[in-house]
Amino acid sequence: MNVTLKKKIGQLIIAHLDGNTPLESEDFQSAVRLVENYSIGGFIVFGGDCLHTPRLIDALQRHSEVPLFFASDMENGVGQQLKGGTEFPSCMALGATHSPALAFEEGMAIAHEAKSYGINTLFAPVLDVNTNPANPIINTRSYGDQPDLVSLLGSSFIRGVQGEQVIATAKHFPGHGHTEMDSHLTLPVLNVDKDYLYRTALPPFIAAIEHGVEAIMVAHLYAPALDGQTMIPASLSHQVINNLLKKELSFQGLIITDSLRMKGLTDYLPEEKASVSALNAGVDILLHPANPEKLIQAMYAEALKDNQLTGRIEEAETKIREVKKRLLQPQQISPCDPQRLRELSLKIARDSITLMNDAQRILPLPAGSSPALLMIQNNPSAARGEVFVEEFAKRIAGTQSFFFPPDWDDLFPDLTGKSPVICAVFSKIRAYQKALFPSPAIKMHIHNLLKGNKPIILIYFGNPYLTSEFLEAPCALCTFSDSAVSQKAAVEAIFGEIPLKGRIPISF
Repeated sequence: MNVTLKKKIGQLIIAHLDGNTPLESEDFQSAVRLVENYSIGGFIVFGGDCLHTPRLIDALQRHSEVPLFFASDMENGVGQQLKGGTEFPSCMALGATHSPALAFEEGMAIAHEAKSYGINTLFAPVLDVNTNPANPIINTRSYGDQPDLVSLLGSSFIRGVQGEQVIATAKHFPGHGHTEMDSHLTLPVLNVDKDYLYRTALPPFIAAIEHGVEAIMVAHLYAPALDGQTMIPASLSHQVINNLLKKELSFQGLIITDSLRMKGLTDYLPEEKASVSALNAGVDILLHPANPEKLIQAMYAEALKDNQLTGRIEEAETKIREVKKRLLQPQQISPCDPQRLRELSLKIARDSITLMNDAQRILPLPAGSSPALLMIQNNPSAARGEVFVEEFAKRIAGTQSFFFPPDWDDLFPDLTGKSPVICAVFSKIRAYQKALFPSPAIKMHIHNLLKGNKPIILIYFGNPYLTSEFLEAPCALCTFSDSAVSQKAAVEAIFGEIPLKGRIPISF
């Protein structure tokens, strides 16, 4: 088949796909046109459900002569994107188990469920070593702050994923764990020396390469220790990609940019120019452009007058086709066992629960207690905590619960006769979040609560670094995750129904 230059460029692009897109919609037809007219390389799936999205994926695959990548951010399982899929606790919850066996099993389970719905590429695992407690975008998405632990669990996860013939993608090279800005909003600066990079940030990626990871995603961050050019994103850096990743670390797999829509990139260069720079630096796949057709046209015009760019396009397209021929062929997929998936997810949640302090021996909670539950949320559009409340009600009927939004004011519930008070802080890390939750005002409320004479149990459903903010808490538990299974496991832990086996995977 004579593949035109435009179609070769198309193979280098993974475009946006809403998993809820109706098959009879114009949006679906637009996706079909990308496939038929430009031989688009694939799609990154956002949202959807386990019934419609597989039909959408199958319909698009049928329109393509070359197998399509269907990728998704599924760090915490299929349920992170598709309604009805299995949701796993966060990576840091897995880190608290310190179990490579569970990491391998989780990777295998997520990959098997993903491919049963048509997803053949996971943008996971996160291999960032979270050494900055103020990091607003990595935090619990990391396995922890020790490179050895991140290397061990990340490589085990990768082996599990790729054993299912699904592509694993290690991210965010050369390491996003010590930054203090969100690259969705701006270009973070990795203010560390080379010694830190080689001692802490790079080892998990080196281990992943040694274990045969198929793809690595490069971050939109500036690492002056690696490239002295003023504020150049790593995703465009020849020094970072070609010299370090490909030559020094001998990585021969697919190299993918983070999303081209992120301001960490677009504040530096427009999408079209950034894409050319990324390819010339050694990138193979351009992820999530705002306008794929416009990008293909612009790159085609540039390639006609730039032989170096044309050569990089052909090199990357050849590599992509080889990977697709090797990994994206039709295969027999055995049915998923939803019960087994749920049991694995719950086991990880149970094994991750970590007791930080219980100086007053409040735990386990006696059956005759009259607790009050204070549920402090950081995302009113996706409030969590219902499972926690329901599980409590199964054990102590009439348990009162109070839900507080991020803008909690001075109103405070009457807690007369309630003991203990269980303060559950839901602080999930989210993109486009400028600062870590909770706000100073909410912290003040919690400190005031701790000054009272009631027994207090603080539970952190997310950011564990908050434990250092409330050292006076007489009892504190970390779940590292706001998942439904983590909420259930937390209640089991409070009532002494499970052993507290978790070990904190970070230092303070």
